[in-house]
Amino acid sequence: MKNERPHVRFAVSNLSKHFKGHSIGPFNFSIYENEICAMVGETGSGKSTVAKILMGLMSASEGGIRYKDVPLIDYPRRMFRRENQMMFQNHLLAVNPHFSIRQILSEPLKVEEISKADIRERMGYFLDLFELPDFLLGKKPDALSGGELQRVLFIRSLVLYPEFVVLDEPFSNVSKRMARRLIEKIQAFRQGHPCGMLLISHHPEYVAEFAERVMEMSGQGIVEAKNVY
Repeated sequence: MKNERPHVRFAVSNLSKHFKGHSIGPFNFSIYENEICAMVGETGSGKSTVAKILMGLMSASEGGIRYKDVPLIDYPRRMFRRENQMMFQNHLLAVNPHFSIRQILSEPLKVEEISKADIRERMGYFLDLFELPDFLLGKKPDALSGGELQRVLFIRSLVLYPEFVVLDEPFSNVSKRMARRLIEKIQAFRQGHPCGMLLISHHPEYVAEFAERVMEMSGQGIVEAKNVY
């Protein structure tokens, strides 16, 4: 990484979440613009919970988050969702099973009032990037293989050209060979469309290959944050 630290995108201070019978946190950390940061730790350490709180999908019990130096709660929600996307761990729950792949991929673009011509061009670009045939656009999610659906979810999280993406266990449903291919595809995408990413993973080999900085978590907070070389 460069010697000069980029701007802070997320600044998390004393963040805690209380559940029935247990709590996680407090967490204190920052995520910088355009970096690929990994969050690792044992099951139950709070990785996915913290990511959902970052994305505004769950509320914190204590503490706060500043986004681009503004309290997250004060940032316009539609603009935030346009700038930040999340790829969820459970791929079967992440898509509407009644939608075609075309509908799944085009829906967020239509919400942002992207023209039909631009939608076709963008979907063509991503299908080519992730090596998916055009005919899959007419299929429903249950007609796709696990690897095909996982690639669709990658496209869904990138199709708006976001500034930041959370990838929650994105390689858990694919082979090692496919995981490395997907890493190559993401790296190719970022060359033309720089964006930051938060990778949540139990696989140290993918973290070492993909991330620039790693935060190791326990239920009581960040244990260690270190650069990957």
